Amino acid sequence: MAAPHVAGAAALLLAQDNIQSAKQLKDALIGTVDTLPSLEGKVSGGGRLNAYKALLSLPINRQVEVVIDYVRGVGGFGEEPDFFVKVATDGINFVVTTQVEV
Repeated sequence: MAAPHVAGAAALLLAQDNIQSAKQLKDALIGTVDTLPSLEGKVSGGGRLNAYKALLSLPINRQVEVVIDYVRGVGGFGEEPDFFVKVATDGINFVVTTQVEV
């Protein structure tokens, strides 16, 4: 009964484009299981599949590109403000910061 769940989790991890080898995929799936004493000796991975933890265990290889084609603002006394965007990541979340200077 576990095969379809493991196959689905493997497909989810492969869709992230961060998997470099079959060993890395296997390690991500088996190394992030939720260990349960009731499953000891009954399953090959030693626990319950946790796809979320497996996803978080992968390195982030995504590039984020922010393109501002044209920004025109209204400043005081005929000035046009400069508009800055900063995108950062903590490995899980993306934070977008904007700043306007007049």
